[in-house]
Amino acid sequence: MSDSRQAGWLEDNPKSFVQPLWELSSTQKQKLGTRRTLSDGRSFIYVKNAATEIAAGYVVASAEMDYANTGNLAVTANVAANATSVGVTMGTTTKANTANAFAEGFLYFNSGGGNGATYKIKHHAAIASAANGTFYLYDKVRVAATTSSKCTVVKHPCKDVIIANVTLISGIIGVTQKVLTANYYGWIQTRGPACIKVYGTSTIGRTVYMAGANGCISVTANGSSEAYAPLGYNIANSANAEWTLIDLWIS
Repeated sequence: MSDSRQAGWLEDNPKSFVQPLWELSSTQKQKLGTRRTLSDGRSFIYVKNAATEIAAGYVVASAEMDYANTGNLAVTANVAANATSVGVTMGTTTKANTANAFAEGFLYFNSGGGNGATYKIKHHAAIASAANGTFYLYDKVRVAATTSSKCTVVKHPCKDVIIANVTLISGIIGVTQKVLTANYYGWIQTRGPACIKVYGTSTIGRTVYMAGANGCISVTANGSSEAYAPLGYNIANSANAEWTLIDLWIS
């Protein structure tokens, strides 16, 4: 019989994973981005918080990308197919890149050859601003690149998450359902009924969006006028600055 934890599995025991659903840990116990789905339709994803605590019932986003530091990077040497590392020159911002800051994140070539494939980063040493460094990959390079190519590195979307900014600066990941301690690992919800703080009056059945205040959702008059993609729909009524029940549609 196949293991019920394979793709598509459902589970009702919140303690059946290495890190239980409602517990936090100062050390990593699951792969970032690990997903779990309960039989009642609620889904969760495993994240690491950044340096600021996030209260329960708030929308969470990925770390802000410093494109000047990590985007459109020069490639220092030709990269052959089946290579397992890529040499780059970091951007010119003064931000330091500590060892393994991008471990478990992703590298892709954005122009000049090698385009069309994404690679997971295994490890790297510290790399100073504007200095050369090497990213080692889990995957073998599938499309060769040259020194005319440019590449970009990003953290795993679930690494160093933050409360979602009302003027979005990164992608939305999920919603906290308990306090997420600074620099700790835990689970946040992505699908199904979830409690979220509301900015403005909420109305049953209306589509909700990230709007109004950091980490909050808003319900528009016609359910379609917000600039951002919908996060779900409202299951219950509530007043401004209260918490309401939303059927989440995130990831």
